[in-house]
Amino acid sequence: MANFEANVRQLFTQNADGAAFDAYTSIGSQIQVENRATLVVEKKLSPQKLERFQLVERTSPFAPPKVEYSLGLDEAAKIAASLTAAYMTTDYRRVLREPYWMQLFNVQDRNFNYIEGTTPRTSTEASLPCYNCGLILPASHITIDHTKPQAGGQDQAILKVFRGLSCHLTMLPGSGHFVNAYRTGAVDPLPTRAGRAGSSSSSDFAKERRYTLTAKGMTMLSVLIASAGLQPVLNACMHSAFNLRPYCAKCNISKSNALTDLSWIN
Repeated sequence: MANFEANVRQLFTQNADGAAFDAYTSIGSQIQVENRATLVVEKKLSPQKLERFQLVERTSPFAPPKVEYSLGLDEAAKIAASLTAAYMTTDYRRVLREPYWMQLFNVQDRNFNYIEGTTPRTSTEASLPCYNCGLILPASHITIDHTKPQAGGQDQAILKVFRGLSCHLTMLPGSGHFVNAYRTGAVDPLPTRAGRAGSSSSSDFAKERRYTLTAKGMTMLSVLIASAGLQPVLNACMHSAFNLRPYCAKCNISKSNALTDLSWIN
């Protein structure tokens, strides 16, 4: 599994002061190279020690470069570590083993009745509720699936995860139950949609802001891509806990984006 924190620190230590890399931005929920900016490594020992990445805007060959954002190495590494922690990879069923995810997704040993031949039996199995309808099923009968976006929405997944990390990486931070629980470290089980009060739909302007990177977000994304490559970042965000939920077969069929094969993920 990718270790984004180690990658970020390695990017810094293995490059000299002034080393430059492509900068990335979001336009219309799509990720693309920002040709007017560059990611620059800054490391100085005096008059004060500086270890940071800078997003430098270059508007024209004749204008002096302008620093849009400075992101300290330690903060970049901390955000990268959070991305790694939420990355489910091929072992996305770690939600059944790790205490934090088990509590958040309400994984418990529960009794289930079944018929063996003609004899009633009771079996105790790890189980959890479907995120959509609330039906409790044995873990072996639950599918871990993307919430959104569906196939082809990797860029949106990056922006969704960046919003969820709640580090001011997008213009409008995440505010859902999962995001709030992750931000505060709460371990109360997430409410299923079956028992959740409805909420008003967001305006188009609010949706646009949710999928727009801040200067800090652009800097962090550029650091991650420079240190690990675009595809690993896409994979980590698409298969992040921020973008996955447990579903029963019926609810999952209606979504038509089942996570059935992760063998190609590193």
